[in-house]
Amino acid sequence: MNVIMALCFTAIFIVVIRKHRFFKDSGLSFQILIGIFSLKLLSAIALHLLYSIYYTERSEADIFKYFDDALVLFESFKDSPTIFFKLFFSVDIQNAALTPYYDAMNFWERKIDYGIFNDNRTIIRLNAILMFVSWGNIFVHHCIASFVSLIACICLYKVFRYYFPTQNILIAIGIFLIPSSLFWTSALLKETVVMLGLGLTMYGLHRNLHKSQMHAISILLLGIVVLSTVKLYVVAAFVPAIAAFILSRKYDTIPPLVVFVGIFIVSIAAVVVNHILGFVPFLETLASKRNDFIMDAAYYAHAQSYIEIGMIRPTLAAFVSETPIALLRAFQLPIIFYIQKPLELMPALENLVCIVLIICMAFWFKKPDKKQRAIIWFSLFFSIGLLWFVGVSTPVVGAIVRYKMPLLPFLYTSLALCIDWKKITDLLLRRKTYGSSII
Repeated sequence: MNVIMALCFTAIFIVVIRKHRFFKDSGLSFQILIGIFSLKLLSAIALHLLYSIYYTERSEADIFKYFDDALVLFESFKDSPTIFFKLFFSVDIQNAALTPYYDAMNFWERKIDYGIFNDNRTIIRLNAILMFVSWGNIFVHHCIASFVSLIACICLYKVFRYYFPTQNILIAIGIFLIPSSLFWTSALLKETVVMLGLGLTMYGLHRNLHKSQMHAISILLLGIVVLSTVKLYVVAAFVPAIAAFILSRKYDTIPPLVVFVGIFIVSIAAVVVNHILGFVPFLETLASKRNDFIMDAAYYAHAQSYIEIGMIRPTLAAFVSETPIALLRAFQLPIIFYIQKPLELMPALENLVCIVLIICMAFWFKKPDKKQRAIIWFSLFFSIGLLWFVGVSTPVVGAIVRYKMPLLPFLYTSLALCIDWKKITDLLLRRKTYGSSII
């Protein structure tokens, strides 16, 4: 019955992909879209099997632990709709009638509260809402998440395609086919919600920059709301990059690089002033999260891919000195020559491909035009910002792989678009012809 229900949802989504204008206008054929959707479904199933067979501790698997808490929340509706809505919206939390449900949910509350938004609840709530149509069938949740992920990727594809209309293949590969992105954004995890937020925000902003419409404004606002409910470090990296992108598009007489550098100087200055005046404990919170993560990974969870990065003090000097190694750590790990477990092989290969792309770009650089440079610089600065947050705060290689996943479509696509592939192809053909003539 579970499989039949999931297949019914899959059939419905295939019809939507076939009929809806959003998909028809993507520039991708129906067959390609179905192929990508199928890859996402297979990735969701693979992730499900991984956490069912390889990692057997259900309470530690993100794909199950939020789902199980959502099941408690959903079951409360059967007992009392009033209790459900109080739990869902965190209203009247001192009510004794809610206590049994809070006690049954293991991840509604964080182990340590840093006074920031609890994004665990976002995923639990989303799962609980979906249970009104899935009735607790997790495979339906996988199917819906795969469809949502497809929408997010198409949004990004449309934005990049506007700036590079002749590079459809490169953009499609970078946006849709990076293995880590496929794997971690095809089930109902935080990464899927992050990609939806990024996709909707970029697409809505793109539409508004060219023709402001209520429809486009609604997409933009929805994207901002979705993005703000999960992974605040992604928001922190995204805001200055997107602000610079907007300004560079509005004031196109100024070189985009000047705008981006200026915005990031202002952002860094704001962090310094904030730390000196003590308005928001930004560095203190970041240092606490890193140090607590180290304690949990090294001494309690005994994480297999733990790396010794050392505790950090909440000072400007400590974070400045940590920045170069943090960026390098987040960018290069896992390294292909130092793989600790099979799951690290694919991201290690992706890192190697990224290095190859950078080398190719250095030798065969294709200069983008002024309009194109805005999206390229956005991708680069967003990637650097996200790498900094991940590198500074994360002492586990497996976590690094997942936390930096949102930047992969932007970074890989932008690098590929800045390479003159024709020169590389011509070079290879000349060598092949020369080799054949010698023979």
